[in-house]
Amino acid sequence: MLTKDFVRTIYTPIDEYPHIPVDAPVTEAYTILKKYYTEGCGFRTILVMDDENHLKGVLTLRDLMRAVVPGFLKKKQTSRSGLQPYLPVEQDFPALLLIWQEDFAGKCRKEAEKKVGEVMTQIDETVQLDDSAAKCAYLMVKKDLIVIPVIDDGMAVGVVRMVDVFMEITDMVVPD
Repeated sequence: MLTKDFVRTIYTPIDEYPHIPVDAPVTEAYTILKKYYTEGCGFRTILVMDDENHLKGVLTLRDLMRAVVPGFLKKKQTSRSGLQPYLPVEQDFPALLLIWQEDFAGKCRKEAEKKVGEVMTQIDETVQLDDSAAKCAYLMVKKDLIVIPVIDDGMAVGVVRMVDVFMEITDMVVPD
């Protein structure tokens, strides 16, 4: 049922979801997601926690891809998430790409030495255990989120994933 208390019935508990310390290297995040994909779990995000196990942010596949892009392909100003977006494709883009392409693997490894706290997406939205599916769906669409942390008594207890909300809505939209 997609009413009040929806989050309580669908969220993934935090201890069943991949998470990483905020000061861990990006390489470790790649390792974690590769392990989950190899095992068939298919997680697309990792929760970022501080030393006291407080939720600090989330790492998406996009964040991890951006993490290994060299600085000369990024703009100076930051985006809403605090990350530097890419430069628009310009006439000199092929030359920049050629520079990056040379020793691509080595450059990716070097960039992946950054701490995950430098590349994570900060948490702007959360839900409570008694929140509705409508709130989850709205936040995911409006804020372009694939996971929303679930907070109970000020602590993160899990996440609601877009795929789970989608499947619940599918049950409403597509009759048996």
